[in-house]
Amino acid sequence: MTNWRHLVALVFLVVLPAAAGCANPGSGHAGGRRAATTTRPVTLAPASTSQPTPPPPTAPATPTTTTVPAPPGIPPGNPWPVIPPIAPGHHAVLVMGDSIAGQMYWSLPDVLASMQIDAAAYDATMPTAGLLDPMFGLAPPDYLAAQLAAHPDVDTVVFEFAGACTAACTSGGVVYGSPDFFARWQTVAHQLTADARARSLHVIWAISPPPPLPDDANDLHFVVATQVADMLIAYDRTYPKTDGVTSADWFSALADTSGLWQPALWYDGALHQVRLTDLVHLTPDGSVRASTWTILALATSWAV
Repeated sequence: MTNWRHLVALVFLVVLPAAAGCANPGSGHAGGRRAATTTRPVTLAPASTSQPTPPPPTAPATPTTTTVPAPPGIPPGNPWPVIPPIAPGHHAVLVMGDSIAGQMYWSLPDVLASMQIDAAAYDATMPTAGLLDPMFGLAPPDYLAAQLAAHPDVDTVVFEFAGACTAACTSGGVVYGSPDFFARWQTVAHQLTADARARSLHVIWAISPPPPLPDDANDLHFVVATQVADMLIAYDRTYPKTDGVTSADWFSALADTSGLWQPALWYDGALHQVRLTDLVHLTPDGSVRASTWTILALATSWAV
């Protein structure tokens, strides 16, 4: 039976064809290094490589500003962001990315509505999506163009890619985590932002949530997957300066106040599970957190 550490590496949606060729990002951790041991108050589900079942549609809880200190030993979540006023007017948002982006999208229309923001939202996400692989048969830039053609009212694009690599890192010959992998990844990321900006769109690039910490330093699949995710998070943080985009800080939304990965966070006077039992994907509460920080980025971009 596959143990849970290997399961998480699989659910992380990355393929590691040659661990020996993987780069070591070293200090590439972004937003705070995770603790050597992290309390995980969850019961792990039986090992499975299937995709998590999306949570049922539910109205998101309205974020509150009430501060109740977390009990000792319970990880506190970051306070809800203050969303600046948004000028009247209609917007249309295209969300393009992987399964985590898709899970953020689950709650985005409801959270927009709860804040009385006049905005349509379109789902252009795909489980296992990565920048080096086709999305529904199209290279990511071509897929973006097709989605924009299908939704001509879009004025804003939200991108998020945590690090998946399937075909390119197997039959395509790209070594996962190698300098070549990172160079190719950045080339496509820059092309996506350039293509969107060339259409005069507002561009949001999400900083991916922190990955879970490997418990076994000898588990190379899990260790390298985490290192690659950390390095890509570090790159995510550079895009506002290099590409002129706005960041949606999903890292802060899903990390505790020390910048550490946690499966559950204390906020609004209660402990909320924000990750599914695979330790990576988002619960409905986690989705609302990511959506709220996305709306902060939208409001910031639309104000310019």
